[in-house]
Amino acid sequence: MLGTRVTPSALTTERRRTAVDRHRAAAAAGALFDREALPAGSTIEVWLRLDDTPDQRGDIAIDDL
Repeated sequence: MLGTRVTPSALTTERRRTAVDRHRAAAAAGALFDREALPAGSTIEVWLRLDDTPDQRGDIAIDDL
């Protein structure tokens, strides 16, 4: 991935959650997850670079995007 651009450039909403260890009924070690959400109606442009594919069929991969 070479870069991204979000339109309109709006503030994201950050969400954090913790996985729970079922045996201890407590927070699992190393299981804190952060997520950023964009407002509805946002557009994301992504720039990718495809050097080659194992089967040399990059044109098909591009068409699938």
